[in-house]
Amino acid sequence: MASKSVHADITLLLDMEGVIREATLSPTMAAESVDGWLGRRWSDIAGAEGGDKVRRMVEDARRSGISAFRQINQPFPSGVEIPIEFTTMLLGDRTGMIAVGKNMQAVTELHSRLIAAQQAMERDYWRLRELETRYRLVFDAAADAVMIVSAGDMRIVEANRAAVNAISRVERGNDDLAGRDFLAEVAAADRDVVRDMLAQVRQRGTALSVLVHLGRYDRAWMLRGSLMSSERR
Repeated sequence: MASKSVHADITLLLDMEGVIREATLSPTMAAESVDGWLGRRWSDIAGAEGGDKVRRMVEDARRSGISAFRQINQPFPSGVEIPIEFTTMLLGDRTGMIAVGKNMQAVTELHSRLIAAQQAMERDYWRLRELETRYRLVFDAAADAVMIVSAGDMRIVEANRAAVNAISRVERGNDDLAGRDFLAEVAAADRDVVRDMLAQVRQRGTALSVLVHLGRYDRAWMLRGSLMSSERR
């Protein structure tokens, strides 16, 4: 259960028919002039959509003594519309009602910004998914064998189909190589050369190609390396 305190930004004194007899604004809204509201039905100056909500609040207050909170976009004589959350209460002697309203503009603007931020995140997410899909298509379709290897422990992170076939000589998926030690796939006689080349890649971002033998059948390949600095791989 939640309670709601009311610090009124606008207070309307109404008769039993919902006609405005007095209107008071808080200092934060003092720039608006509402003298023209006096003597008019509140529902008539609440806008096309707000009129029905006002009539329901007035009727609820007459029937049960207090209405539920309802938000309306209250038009002001200056031409601006401000989202105001109102509740209406019956005066003790049943000579009239009082409507108190809270300016919800800051909350509404924050809500709009949150929605805009969420929509931007969703757009970024789908753009990223599209880029990932394109990357995957290019990566897998490449005729050259390509592997992404962790710079820290030299384990295979990803390998395209050509790389999987180069090492295993059978049709397998990336998952069959992911996590395996890359150097273990290199012929023992070539491992020191590969270590030196990869050390240069880590230091300089690239290195000269070296001839290595990969996989269980020691097939000869020209090995090139480059550093993916964003991932440190």
